[in-house]
Amino acid sequence: MADSPAYPYTGHPADQTGGPVRIPAWVVAATQDLSLLLSEQTPRRNAMLTAEARVETTRSSRYLVQLCSHAAKIGGTHGHRPRAHGGGDADAFRDVQVTAEWSETHGTVTFTPWGRCTIQATPDALTLHVEAADEQDVRRIQEVITRDLDRIGRRDLLTVNWQRPEAPNVQPSNGPEATSE
Repeated sequence: MADSPAYPYTGHPADQTGGPVRIPAWVVAATQDLSLLLSEQTPRRNAMLTAEARVETTRSSRYLVQLCSHAAKIGGTHGHRPRAHGGGDADAFRDVQVTAEWSETHGTVTFTPWGRCTIQATPDALTLHVEAADEQDVRRIQEVITRDLDRIGRRDLLTVNWQRPEAPNVQPSNGPEATSE
């Protein structure tokens, strides 16, 4: 390994002289190869499924506050029982903790452990964005939010149409490109 190029690395505690510590190029290359290998072999458990809806209304801020306030009551010790929101899946809702935070223009309703719904109010619409780890939890959150918005927005005949964003066009990787010398 004589005369292999090195990369400067300063500030390492092992450096007693105060000068740059040299890391041999083969160590840098091996670390990069290992990092690439691990990133390709590790399952992506943090990938969240999403759904979005845009609800046309000139009273979006009012509905955002009502929806989040209602969710906070479900999650608190006061208010009605959350099982009314479970539909046919009342047992599943029993183990969910609901919390909500909001302002006049932005809100987040968290359904632990299912996922969350973020809400944005603009002058002409209410935008809903659901994130969850699996398909069933996305559907559960959509059902709860849709049912509540249908109820509180019945006078304005609000319509919630959920859309699923298209998956990004990802090409399979065959690992690092081989180079010929």
